[in-house]
Amino acid sequence: MFISRIAKIKVYKAVCVLSVLSSAISLSVGFTGKSYFRLRSQGCDAARDLVGWQPLINKQSESVYGALSILPAYQHTFDPDYIAKQLFGASTIQFSGSRVAKRGAQDVLADYFGLPSDFQSLVCFDPQIKNMIVDLQGYVGLDSVLHGLYLRLDIPIVHSTWDLGFKEFVQAPGINYDPAGYMSSYSIARADLPEGVNLTGNATLGDMLYPLQYGKIFGRELTNAIAELRFVVGWNATGDDYHAGANLRLNAPTGNRPGGEFLFESIVGNGKHWELGAGITTHYDMWQSEDLVNKLAVYFDANFTHLFATTQMRSFDLRNNGNGSRYMLIEDMNNTSTNLYYGVGGAPATNQYSGDLFILINKTTLPTKVSVALQADMAIKVSYFRRGMGVDVGYGFYGRTKETFHHRNKFQSNRFALKGDAQIYGFQNDNTPIALSASQSHATLHAGQGAGNGNYANANADSPSLAASGAGLLNQLTASDSTALGIAQATVSSSNPTVLLTDSDLSCCSPELARAITNKLFFHIGNIWQEAECCAKPFFGIGGEVEWAAGGACDSSACSQWSVWAKGGIGF
Repeated sequence: MFISRIAKIKVYKAVCVLSVLSSAISLSVGFTGKSYFRLRSQGCDAARDLVGWQPLINKQSESVYGALSILPAYQHTFDPDYIAKQLFGASTIQFSGSRVAKRGAQDVLADYFGLPSDFQSLVCFDPQIKNMIVDLQGYVGLDSVLHGLYLRLDIPIVHSTWDLGFKEFVQAPGINYDPAGYMSSYSIARADLPEGVNLTGNATLGDMLYPLQYGKIFGRELTNAIAELRFVVGWNATGDDYHAGANLRLNAPTGNRPGGEFLFESIVGNGKHWELGAGITTHYDMWQSEDLVNKLAVYFDANFTHLFATTQMRSFDLRNNGNGSRYMLIEDMNNTSTNLYYGVGGAPATNQYSGDLFILINKTTLPTKVSVALQADMAIKVSYFRRGMGVDVGYGFYGRTKETFHHRNKFQSNRFALKGDAQIYGFQNDNTPIALSASQSHATLHAGQGAGNGNYANANADSPSLAASGAGLLNQLTASDSTALGIAQATVSSSNPTVLLTDSDLSCCSPELARAITNKLFFHIGNIWQEAECCAKPFFGIGGEVEWAAGGACDSSACSQWSVWAKGGIGF
């Protein structure tokens, strides 16, 4: 497994390098995935709960008995492409500026991120999640109170590391600067523009009032917490060679609540959901030698819970502008105008840019009430025992239904407009800047509206109408920028009317997790010292599992992972 992992990393790096060297890269997707990712709770694992101590629990007794265990485990995801496709649609994304010749239809528009209009780079992702788990488990059989009654408690302590494995290969750093009117009323020199894609939330540009506050792409994120406290009360019918029972389960959330600050947010637990449900547990001794030394048994546990509604921060895209639109720029619009008209002698503009640019995600990351109808975790295993030594081999299934959104806070309607690649200022003949009212309601993360804004005149704006001030028609560029860029001065347009965003424009597709289904194979080898002279019976063993996600990445919120563990403790 380790050698295979090293080989996969080398292949991944080689693919990125080859892509960078390619003279014509054409990618089919970019930021087309989800704005939120969560794996199953690190404490939810029926296989780990089942192995290692089964002869000491769920047994025939006439008195109080039980067992205590500690299970340290290491868990690591694999198949990073599967996770990357859920988040971005692909593990590599091309960024290119609006003035790059023959830019791909699915390239992410670099302009939105403050990069030069002739910038090009390839971004690669290699998402990894690593968990260090110490699971404390306790079982008490209360047969002296009621025959078959038992209690269980589970406390999984987790150290979780999440890393998107962000790597950027700059193909063309670009030399273009931003002319006045594009990102602010003044020009921005190339030296003041970023050197590469920056989604860490530590920079602003031009009229941008605040840096990126949500959906950041950062380095490693670490979280330490107890995933949840699991309380189980159950009852078993028992016999010489079997047990069969049912239980009620309550999971109290003690992990961290998703806050939306990072796209790949380190989460311990189930996202702060209270869980309530039921489970069944059973075993049957299929064969036993006459001297009672050898035994072959089958065990089956199945747990079902409902995840009650809880409030989390989720980031929403726009319904008509595609996934990833949350990273586009929006203009704050006033509902009145000053010295801005629709043509010479025309009516005053209904709206006017206020001078504040925002990244859309800063306004569409909203408290959202979320629930999950059903979560199922099952494990079946065959165990061979020889005296105290046991070998387990088993199969596990995990399933979670699609999330349900019950309520979210409202987006402020009729205030903001999509900028796209529009000029946000026009200029009088004396180069005085006048804020415009241009919007591009059909722009996407990949490009401005229509055929683009080739000469900065806003001909591709919504319902373009020539913009004027009291001094006459406005130009799209200052005289100095016109000379420097080699683009002739021309009249610039505003939108009549400006298309403003409303709450109904938000889409639930990107933040709402799809169903999750995984399958696993697991094993455990251990020993129980049944003949210990004291009443306590120590046990110890080691095991591991490989779990793989089912279904395509576009309709799944699961991931593949492997883990190894040791499990020890005492029975009494």
